[in-house]
Amino acid sequence: MTPDYKEDKSLIVERDKRENTIAADLEAFGHEQHVDQGAKLLIIEDDENFANILSDLSEEKGFDCITAHTGQDGLKMAREMGPSAIILDLGLPDMDGMDLAEKLGELEENKAYTNSYCFW
Repeated sequence: MTPDYKEDKSLIVERDKRENTIAADLEAFGHEQHVDQGAKLLIIEDDENFANILSDLSEEKGFDCITAHTGQDGLKMAREMGPSAIILDLGLPDMDGMDLAEKLGELEENKAYTNSYCFW
């Protein structure tokens, strides 16, 4: 279920903290790794509103984003697109995020960036 940010002020505060953290991580990743404009970023996040925020922030930094809302969809998209980096929610509805990270790391397509994860 997607949180209602309009009615619960504590959710707004939490969302703002998460946005600031992710924005800082994206900034650091972009500078430290010298990501080319258009690098593919896979966002695996079940909260559609937050996934959109992450995508918007990432696109501002020059990433091409694709979003999955379940672990299974994220695994499928990682196989198909071979992203440069992954932002992975650890609390997904269909599987544990750490289990998914392990599966993503085992994919041959992903060997080049298995350390390019951002978790929360």
